[in-house]
Amino acid sequence: MRAKELINIVDGSDLLSDQGRDEENIRKWKTRDAKCQYYIVRTIEKHAKTHIVTCTTTKEMYDTLKQIYQRDTSQQKCFLLQDFYNFKYDKTKDMMTNISHVQNTALKLRQLNQNVDENMIMTKITTILPEDYKHFSTAWNSAATVDRTLETWWPD
Repeated sequence: MRAKELINIVDGSDLLSDQGRDEENIRKWKTRDAKCQYYIVRTIEKHAKTHIVTCTTTKEMYDTLKQIYQRDTSQQKCFLLQDFYNFKYDKTKDMMTNISHVQNTALKLRQLNQNVDENMIMTKITTILPEDYKHFSTAWNSAATVDRTLETWWPD
């Protein structure tokens, strides 16, 4: 909405009531609001549309969706934290797939504003390693702190 210069309609800093009695301003505002509603409806998931069907303004839609997704965000954080802490090495998959799972879970948590630092990720990785990779844990623990980064140990 920022790119389309419609963010003020979404966040409520530009309201219909702010347009006064000027018919042209009211018409322009309603057109901008309708565009915002269109963009929202076209971009959200199908299940979320049922929650906004009765909303009459973009601001109402935004507030409703924000409330839904904030609740969902807490649930997602809980699920992802459980996944992160309970993840065990999957012997049916290769090493990089297992490591990628840990890293992807951490990335999703970060996107939800959950602090997951590199040390936590590497600690998790070293604890899930199978016996024949335990030498890696020893090498990691004996490495200088400055060298303990994901990029150093697993460059892309």
